[in-house]
Amino acid sequence: MSEHLASHFPLVAPVRQHLTTDAIGDVQGHVRAGLAALPLEQAVKPGMRVVIGLGSRGIAWIREVVAPLVAAVRELGAEPILLPAMGSHGGGTAEGQRDV
Repeated sequence: MSEHLASHFPLVAPVRQHLTTDAIGDVQGHVRAGLAALPLEQAVKPGMRVVIGLGSRGIAWIREVVAPLVAAVRELGAEPILLPAMGSHGGGTAEGQRDV
């Protein structure tokens, strides 16, 4: 692949998910603490657009999880873009997902 073509691909990072059955009393506080442990200011710069992929499977308090993430991106001067990331439930569309 040419360097010119490669320069048009967005930066991505691998993510590992570790599931637990522990109860979390303050979901937003827990998410904020997790975000504070990350070097977000090194990767997210003012004026950037940051895509946040959102799936609903297994996330009971999706709004409480997403709100502090959106706030953190905005605090760094970037624009969060929410991207529905789901399977075929709801017809595989954002509108269908909202209906589900």
